[in-house]
Amino acid sequence: MWKVKVQAKKPFMPSFAEAYDPLWEARIYRDGKLVEKVKSIPLYSVINGFWINETGNLEIVIRYTPQDWFEWFDDFRYNLHRLHRLPILRLEKGERRWMDFEVRKSFLNEF
Repeated sequence: MWKVKVQAKKPFMPSFAEAYDPLWEARIYRDGKLVEKVKSIPLYSVINGFWINETGNLEIVIRYTPQDWFEWFDDFRYNLHRLHRLPILRLEKGERRWMDFEVRKSFLNEF
């Protein structure tokens, strides 16, 4: 992820010297609010360019979209890992009780 702050008086096209890939995206923020998302276009047939129509004080964040997917999956994996540590509610004969280590141990000894 790259961040750039610019003062634009008219629309412009910044170039980004990474191999062209249509999955690069520029997110344009004004006063901390997302104004526009711009997909990359090939510039000189090999690098990325982003046509920015916005003007004024802007913050441009350039991201590779698959990174968002990775971050989402990583958060999901982390939360799933935390979820397995929650106590299990065991319903038996209409009785509700929390299954803790001692209950599990005695339950396993019955077999």
